[in-house]
Amino acid sequence: MTIKLEINLTNKWLYSLIIIGVLFILSAGVWAYNSKQSPSVMGHSGEEIEVTIDGQTKSLNDFFNGGTNVEVYKCPVGTGGWNPGGDWGSYGCQGQISSISNCTNIESPNRQVRNCTYLGKIRIYPN
Repeated sequence: MTIKLEINLTNKWLYSLIIIGVLFILSAGVWAYNSKQSPSVMGHSGEEIEVTIDGQTKSLNDFFNGGTNVEVYKCPVGTGGWNPGGDWGSYGCQGQISSISNCTNIESPNRQVRNCTYLGKIRIYPN
């Protein structure tokens, strides 16, 4: 079964439909752009985007402007060959990421303090 559909339009009607289509697309773009306030950037700025965390709603800018920068370090793994022996051992250098710039290995009564490698800063946000 085939259906044949023929539409004959004069140039006047064809161009009229094209103009109506373009106007429709432009009006949809203008309507989407108008968000009740003038944005400082094209698209959506941080003042326009709302974020809700733990029931508290803030603008995206307010969320990112809070918080504290914390320096972070990567601690070395193991003792680096240090092995004095002792009554008991506690090994704090396990390759962890830490906010402390050194780690401590203990083989009682001996202590080894190793420096950790500085990685940079992370931003910690309050609840």
